[in-house]
Amino acid sequence: MVRGFSRRVVVVKPQDSCFFEQAIFILKDDPNTNSGQKAEDMLKEACATAERYMRRSGKRRKVRLNPAFFLAIGAGATGFLWMLSSLLGF
Repeated sequence: MVRGFSRRVVVVKPQDSCFFEQAIFILKDDPNTNSGQKAEDMLKEACATAERYMRRSGKRRKVRLNPAFFLAIGAGATGFLWMLSSLLGF
């Protein structure tokens, strides 16, 4: 634990998320940035930031290939190697 530092945080707990239990936002140390802000405004900004992140990360979904694809590749490679070995006389 670091002593001598005091951080202000905003904790957002989403209602219907299967991915996150909570999101923690650390506020800037600049006193001019946070002095006139209402807690309501900070919470709205934190929620909007989390929503933008979820939309952006949702676009980069991994493509899952069908296991039949790998079966066909393996069968093709085996057939090619068998044909090559029979032609070369191994």
